Amino acid sequence: MKRQCPTQMSRTKSSAVSNNAPWRGGRRILVSVLATLALFLLAGCMARYLPVPEPGIEVDDDHAVFTVDGLRVIVSKRSWLREPDNLNDYFTTFYVQVRNMSAQDTWRILPGEFSMLDEFSSQFDAVSPLDVVGLLLDRDPYAHYVGDLNQSLVERDALVRKQTEGRANMQAYAFSFGDILPGATKSGYIFFNRLPSSNQSATLVFRGRRVRFVRSKD
Repeated sequence: MKRQCPTQMSRTKSSAVSNNAPWRGGRRILVSVLATLALFLLAGCMARYLPVPEPGIEVDDDHAVFTVDGLRVIVSKRSWLREPDNLNDYFTTFYVQVRNMSAQDTWRILPGEFSMLDEFSSQFDAVSPLDVVGLLLDRDPYAHYVGDLNQSLVERDALVRKQTEGRANMQAYAFSFGDILPGATKSGYIFFNRLPSSNQSATLVFRGRRVRFVRSKD
């Protein structure tokens, strides 16, 4: 039996690792493509809510526009289509844009100023992005796999990337509460506990103004 010297053995292992590298890279791409496709398919299955025109509230397709306290607000009932990809299983989301129309006054927007009412007028208070992250994302993504020898490094790394992307998306796309400078605009998602699947209407309340959205039958 022919024995391999240490140098030959290390070369053999190195060759095996390099041969597996293209497969690992292809697997990452495949997982990413499938995840993106799943998000778009999910968007097509979600209930669509359209705003109802009322005095002082303009409606353009799927969003409503109104002005209150010198703030111009544009709101739509929009689903979350990014990582974390299970967010819509737990939360109802609105996309809001707020513009400070004043040339000199700074306005402060607080989470408690936004509320949501379901079809029975049950009230839901806004959930902070930090609480959303705390529920959906692990502090230590590797914790699930301690002692699990069957879990591949590729799958572990994919989970870490998903979690990192989810945190980055929350920072980038959630509405940033706080001061809005004169002439400035803030926009982003606002989160509420999830409405029942049978719900037929949702009303967003901001500083006393109510915008009612009705579930589309299309």
